[in-house]
Amino acid sequence: MNILDDYFQRFCALDKSPTQLTKLIWHLRSVINPDWALKDKEHLERFVSANSLPASSDLEPKKCPEIQILIVCKSTDSDLLSSCIFQACKKSENPVSLVSIIVPKDEIDQISSLLSPLDLGVEVEILSEDDFVSSYAKNLILDNRPDRFGWILQQILVCNFLLTTQAQNVLVVDADTLILRKQIWVDKNERQILMQSLEFHKPYYDFLTNQSEIFGSPKASYISHHMLFQTKYFRQMMKLWGVDADQLLKRALSFSHEAEASPFDLKYEPYAQYMLSNHRSRIHLSKWSNISLKKSTIIDLFDPMDAQSGLLDGYNSLSLHHWS
Repeated sequence: MNILDDYFQRFCALDKSPTQLTKLIWHLRSVINPDWALKDKEHLERFVSANSLPASSDLEPKKCPEIQILIVCKSTDSDLLSSCIFQACKKSENPVSLVSIIVPKDEIDQISSLLSPLDLGVEVEILSEDDFVSSYAKNLILDNRPDRFGWILQQILVCNFLLTTQAQNVLVVDADTLILRKQIWVDKNERQILMQSLEFHKPYYDFLTNQSEIFGSPKASYISHHMLFQTKYFRQMMKLWGVDADQLLKRALSFSHEAEASPFDLKYEPYAQYMLSNHRSRIHLSKWSNISLKKSTIIDLFDPMDAQSGLLDGYNSLSLHHWS
């Protein structure tokens, strides 16, 4: 992170939020210096909105329903996988019934060997991605966006898993993201956490609003690198949309522009926008409070809390993207 990024990162911490004076200073600075980071009014408004949300929730803490955890990964993510599983389980106030890991078929043995010696305290199943994607879908991606094959594939894997699992509640966690803080993800009344993120990538929302009125008029982003899905609502969304995962992929590829590196999101945004537009009473908006770092900043991957305890205090999650 550069100095400016580091400055704004402070406001993403759980105990920080922009004051009226801070917002006024930012506004004046954007007028005086057009090259300043938050020069775009909508960017500034989204940043302020996301970081003004409550850090705590009013979800019912008694009799929390079970959740299943889903992680889609490849061998390139293996250095973080055990930490990802461990932190997701350790920080869940909801009982975790099962952790499902979807990997390429030829990497099952490798991932199994990595995880088998570890005592993660929960049952872990390793599944082949071939069980959650059709040959048709793979060929469709290869024919249209071979440059983004892996990125698009993992979205389809998540969609098909959510459509077929018997679990009622699934916490999807990106393989490069570690949960740092205890959370009730969903309560017995079907109210769940949803976290507003900072970006707003217009092509994502152009696609959704072009597709159906069920997504309303998106005003904020929810690419939070982890999300609780209530599968009955996800399936309801897909039914109203009138698509299965393959049909959804075909529509997305047909709508997208080949020059756009990230043309659509089929995983987090559709569900978040659908729930906000159609089941608002089931949603508690909570501060995202994510910190992004390079993998090299984490010394002990299995226990990141010990490795960087001071740096990570006060955040909900840590993302170790390769581009950070």
